[in-house]
Amino acid sequence: KTRNPRTYLQRAGTAEATSEERVATRAQAALEFLMNALRVLEGTPLETFEARAGQPAAAIGSARAAVIARGWLSAEPHRLRATAAGLEKLNRLLELFA
Repeated sequence: KTRNPRTYLQRAGTAEATSEERVATRAQAALEFLMNALRVLEGTPLETFEARAGQPAAAIGSARAAVIARGWLSAEPHRLRATAAGLEKLNRLLELFA
């Protein structure tokens, strides 16, 4: 990745200009999903987590319970949504899922 406009234009359209990042593990897929979904104020349905992360909600059950116990995640049974306190501590909240 380049920040220099001239270099960028010289490399545009070549293999050097593209980058690719892959999610290596199921745990990483779950964390990547949560990093985006929990920033949205209304959160996301658990079904969306299962579909996008490719694993059942039970896979994050213990971490979810720990985050709910801290008051950082709402206790809604079918939704993942950070509370106001959870949004303030979002990085720490996400660490519990890592």
